[in-house]
Amino acid sequence: MAITTKQRKLIADGYGRLYGLNFVRWEHYRENLFKVERDYEKQHRSGQYGRAHGMTINDAAKYFAVKHVLDALEKPDRYTVADTLHVKASAIMAQALVAEYKDRISEMFDGFDIEAFAALDYAEMVAEREVAHA
Repeated sequence: MAITTKQRKLIADGYGRLYGLNFVRWEHYRENLFKVERDYEKQHRSGQYGRAHGMTINDAAKYFAVKHVLDALEKPDRYTVADTLHVKASAIMAQALVAEYKDRISEMFDGFDIEAFAALDYAEMVAEREVAHA
């Protein structure tokens, strides 16, 4: 199964809501999260030549950027300093952003369907899609 249009729109909506993090203290935090996740996704897919992934690298990066922020909103003390050895840097970054800008980020997600987002399954969305053969 590949990502659906509805899922892609939900991810885009969540990522769009993070736009306000781009101009905090002269930093582009949203873009930084995206770039880190895009690099993780590229590395994850390296060596999988010829596979038709059901989700683009950019969509996956946006998904994880939003997921980490929402996870941090749900449990702001999820990670410790020791976790930096084993946890994605983007998850730690998201937790730090929530620690610093919790009210601002919470407002960004007013009206967002957090339950629907939490129900998204990365493995299903990225699963190899059917490719028509001639």
